[in-house]
Amino acid sequence: MNNKYNKFLFDISEAIDKIDIYVGTPKLFEKYDSDSFLQDAVERNLEIIGEAMKNLLEIHP
Repeated sequence: MNNKYNKFLFDISEAIDKIDIYVGTPKLFEKYDSDSFLQDAVERNLEIIGEAMKNLLEIHP
């Protein structure tokens, strides 16, 4: 695997970890729904995951 591939996988892993930390435990939709900062943070990390997946598919379809 090349370094770009590994970086995109790392970015995905980091974004998932951040979402997990931001949402906390227990994971309640009500908490997410009532906090616009939390929504922004989670949605931004979902964008990072999507972009990294797109780049991975360009490297290795």
